[in-house]
Amino acid sequence: VIIVSHNHYDHLDDQTIRKLANKENIQVVVPLGLKPFFIERGYSLITELDWGQSVSIRGLEITAEPSVHDSARSTADHNKTLWASWVIESDLQRLLFVGDTGYSNTIFKRIGEKYSSFDVAILPIGAYEPRELLWMSHTTPEEAVSIGKDLHATTLIGSHWGTISSLSDEPTFEPPIRFTKAGQKNGFSERTLWIMKIGETKPLTPCLLYT
Repeated sequence: VIIVSHNHYDHLDDQTIRKLANKENIQVVVPLGLKPFFIERGYSLITELDWGQSVSIRGLEITAEPSVHDSARSTADHNKTLWASWVIESDLQRLLFVGDTGYSNTIFKRIGEKYSSFDVAILPIGAYEPRELLWMSHTTPEEAVSIGKDLHATTLIGSHWGTISSLSDEPTFEPPIRFTKAGQKNGFSERTLWIMKIGETKPLTPCLLYT
């Protein structure tokens, strides 16, 4: 299953999508307007969702929810396709994946109220400087932790940092330091604040989350 938050080049890479094998068996879930992108690259099992809509795939309930961002792949298609954060639920756990977002003191509180709580929230912590340019698109590490609290999330995973070094102006390794400091200040621990290496995987099991 491929889940795409929005169409910016650092989140939807043409060559990666073209090179994936077994396209006929891959389920793709995208915000409104991105289905043609995948059809042109050989995919057929594609579901487009508006905010608040859901699809069930292989035991997972996947729901599109809002975020504070935009979309574009050129100067001529600004906001022609939708962007989304994604609630991914199984019988055992509930996870929120936020691809990119600015901070909102209403949107994520409403998501937290709607779903009561989350076992895991994957939150963007990088590409936030200069603030006068990026405040509406990317959260600071401290704002990411605030989103985690708004969601009533147990475990926070920092994402969207350290992979594209020229994307913004903050020091490359500053985001995880600030994220960890803010998380611990707000009641999270080393065990519930994850900073993962590129390519690293971890099992999302109840025993790992709660022990």
